[in-house]
Amino acid sequence: MIPIDDPRLTAYVLGECSEEERALVEQASFEQAEIAEEIVSIREMHGLLHAGLHKENILDSSRRTTVLEAAQQRKITWLYWAGPVIAASICASIAIPLMENTYVEKPAVNIVQVDGVDEKRQSIKYKRKGIEVEESEAAVSTTETGGVAQFMTVGRSAPSKKEPVSVEYHIGGGDYNEPIVMADGLPSQAPVYGLHDTIVEERKESSLRGSVIHGESVPVPEQNISRESYDPIYDTPFKKVTDKGNDVSTFSIDVDTASYSNVRRYLQQNHQLPPVDAVRIEEMINAFDYVYTAPEADDKHPFKYNVSFRDCPWNKHNRMARVALKGKIVSAEQRPSCNLVFLIDVSGSMQKRNKLPLLKKAFGLLLEQLDERDSVALVTYAGSSGLVLPPTSGAEQATILAAFDRLSAGGSTNGGAGIQLAYHVAQQAFISDGSNRVILATDGDFNVGITDKEELVTLLKKRAAQGVFLNVFGFGMGNTKDDMMERLSNNGNGTYAYIDSIREARKHMVEQFTGTLVTIAKDVKIQTFFNPEQIAAWRLIGYENRRLAARDFNDDSKDAGEIGAGHAVTALYEIVPLGSDIPTTGVDENPFTSNEKQEEPLVRVSTYGTQPAFQLRLRYKTPQGTISTLLEEEQTDRRIVLGFPRADSESDWAIAVAGFGLLLRGDQQNKSLTWESIINMARSARGPDPKGERSECIRLMEIARDLQ
Repeated sequence: MIPIDDPRLTAYVLGECSEEERALVEQASFEQAEIAEEIVSIREMHGLLHAGLHKENILDSSRRTTVLEAAQQRKITWLYWAGPVIAASICASIAIPLMENTYVEKPAVNIVQVDGVDEKRQSIKYKRKGIEVEESEAAVSTTETGGVAQFMTVGRSAPSKKEPVSVEYHIGGGDYNEPIVMADGLPSQAPVYGLHDTIVEERKESSLRGSVIHGESVPVPEQNISRESYDPIYDTPFKKVTDKGNDVSTFSIDVDTASYSNVRRYLQQNHQLPPVDAVRIEEMINAFDYVYTAPEADDKHPFKYNVSFRDCPWNKHNRMARVALKGKIVSAEQRPSCNLVFLIDVSGSMQKRNKLPLLKKAFGLLLEQLDERDSVALVTYAGSSGLVLPPTSGAEQATILAAFDRLSAGGSTNGGAGIQLAYHVAQQAFISDGSNRVILATDGDFNVGITDKEELVTLLKKRAAQGVFLNVFGFGMGNTKDDMMERLSNNGNGTYAYIDSIREARKHMVEQFTGTLVTIAKDVKIQTFFNPEQIAAWRLIGYENRRLAARDFNDDSKDAGEIGAGHAVTALYEIVPLGSDIPTTGVDENPFTSNEKQEEPLVRVSTYGTQPAFQLRLRYKTPQGTISTLLEEEQTDRRIVLGFPRADSESDWAIAVAGFGLLLRGDQQNKSLTWESIINMARSARGPDPKGERSECIRLMEIARDLQ
């Protein structure tokens, strides 16, 4: 057992422990949930400290020399206490005394051009009673970061008095949040992320919603309106099996995870609830690793599936059916050669630190996984597209990295032309029996060139049919065109992920490397026929924009989702057994078309579970195939009859995350669904959590609860 205050946990996060200590800590995180939570907390603190230390010259030269000389004498032991010491130093350095009766006038705003990007120049006046006006100019980029302004000093006028005037903005949360301190009436050069335009009357606990000057309210500088866009999602009500056409469910599988990391960004960095249409529940569920059984190397099919049942946690009369798929695992040695063309957005909107700079670090991780088997090319677009690096051996790491390092942001966005060039390069370097992909990295703002979605979709489908798939990685905030990026990846036979941190980048570029680049099955569809002798109604949770017509299941020309090596896919049905009340959204039924109310049986489970609840059918094609393979099997909920134990923790975790998504979307069909019940369920189902991802999700649930 490792105690929760063991200094080796900090050393583990900092990468400063021995291999033996690392193994010990990782084993403890498997066995002790509180250790896993503590590791995540230390990582978050490390991110905040890292952001704080980017401020310029907290110490003057003489003090810096003194600290460095002292550090030379203290050897290794200081590492264990580095976090608290650094945190105290930062707090002390930015806590500037403030005279009473200080206030900030609403700034005047002018639009100017800086490096080809429109910026707001704000002349901000800082006044104190009895002191003459002091002015400074701050530039506020109109290209946003999640609706958040970025500040920097561009000029100052001499103060009329020597008495200091200072304003401290208290902000936090997320990898890119840094404090901004108004010292001597001027803003520091530290960029700010996570600031809202809310006026806070007083500083309360760790609130991130605004700014305060020692108890006095201060207007936060004006922000730009966010230009993020999402396709609308329409929640699906329960469907009566006896109504025409409602006895069957058909949809395409989805392994995208972008929605979850985007939701995390809103809650963790912006400290606000995400837009309802940004919440795609299936992507939240599939963002986590699950202990599902994968097929053996010699299995006939590229994935395995199973179905499990349990009581619905928010309606004791209903049942939950989980459909789980697990793709074949392909090792790095067994993977096919990769022909990768990176298509990088270097337009002006990509200049923020959480866009192009983070992108470079992320793809640097991916390049480390490549070798002489692979080919890498680099195409950029900004105003006009260009080939920065022709197809180059993956073994030439230095050459490839140098090409990435030369990238800089500026100009408008010609995404359409960039895609055309990238596909042309990929086709020229095509590897038979290999993984041929265009990897698009952007904030999604396609504002020049081919902007028509249908024209782009036609291009992507044509190239996918020729064997070149498209992966999309979204970066940044405030300008995210989620609807565009999701549609491109869906039609390009690839995946869509949103990268909000280097940790998320590592997940896709390193930990799930083969899943990201190696497709084991394409056009995977699921169809479920419900038995009216067992089930009164049902609803599929999530997958709203992946629904298909029943006839599309047998139509091999209809596109569907892809499964990468090792990918796990989860789908959840909420089932109303025959005889139970069907939840409604409060709309009265049509008396001419509604069925008579079903009588509640004396024993609800007397017949349910004695026959198959539904028939599950799956279709898929091989990556190069054109004819699909059919799998089908009847599924009976025998647990409720034979008294099997409740579903495993993996099912419970998926259901808890689904409940999280339903609450974020304001689900109206289950009034008993509450934040506390979902949080408690998630805690009990968390299980071993070596990476701290599930613990982090629980904290996101708590943040969302508090923001309601």
